[in-house]
Amino acid sequence: MFNVLNRITCVASERERVASIIAESAQALPGCSLYAVSLDRQNENAIWVYEVWASEQHHSDSLKLDSIQQAMMAARDSITGAERIFAADSFSMAGHNL
Repeated sequence: MFNVLNRITCVASERERVASIIAESAQALPGCSLYAVSLDRQNENAIWVYEVWASEQHHSDSLKLDSIQQAMMAARDSITGAERIFAADSFSMAGHNL
């Protein structure tokens, strides 16, 4: 499994709207077993997105989907930065070795 953690920064007054756009676009993504969108408690401009995918290829393919492309266009003007904090291969999840 492939894991990704991203931090997205945006205009403070737009953070919840951007988080909603991101969360809605991630419904039923092929190969995605977890897509968590969280609002940072300490930074009113930050959104955290944690993703767990069957493979890195599934993640790459998702970026080409219409729903994802439309979400990126809808949120683009409100996003001030995006940073991949880490990308990793799972070793264990929910107590099971992978």
